[in-house]
Order: sequence, then structure tokens, then C-alpha cells
Amino acid sequence: MKNGFSLIRATKSHIDCIMEIEKDCFIPQIQDDRQVFLERLESPTFFLFIDDQTQLPVGYISGEYMDRMPEDASQIALNHHPGASPITGNAKNASFIYISSFGLLAKSR
Repeated sequence: MKNGFSLIRATKSHIDCIMEIEKDCFIPQIQDDRQVFLERLESPTFFLFIDDQTQLPVGYISGEYMDRMPEDASQIALNHHPGASPITGNAKNASFIYISSFGLLAKSR
């Protein structure tokens, strides 16, 4: 039986474990860059999944506030910079939160 998870707000101090999760979940050609994750960590919509039994990070979910749907795929392409798109909003004017990345360690799936 799998353990449960809790969510905590991710911070820049978690970058190393986030990058390890990214490497475990994705082949190198589709891994987001460390710098992009550091930028995403400035948003209040980036969370870590914490294993309830071990209390260790086992996954992440990264979101971005958006005020409208993307007009083309380049606005949400791999390694896009959060906040650089004209559709990126903030908590006050956002229509929704776009999930830009999600990863869960294989051992926790």
C-alpha cells in the first residue's frame, strides 16, 4: 500500500531535490532547466509532495497564474520563463492556474 502525501509550499532551498525529481521523471531532452525552476519558485503556486511516512519530498507541482488561454504553444513550451508571456497574470487578475510542470518519483507512483 502506498503512503499518503502532504503539500508544502516549495522554496528556493528545495531546488536540489526538485532537480533530482525532474531527472527521475523525465529524459534529459524534456527536462526543464534549473534556472527556469528557480524563477518558478518565486510563485506561490509551486508545491512539493511530502511523503507522510518518511517526511521526504517525493514530487512537485508547479503552476502559473494566467489571465487567458495560450495563443500558441510557444507561450507554454519547455523552459518557457514564467512571467515572460503576455498571458501570465497574478493572483488578482488570473482566470486560472496553468500547471506548468509536475513530477512524482517513480518509487512513489
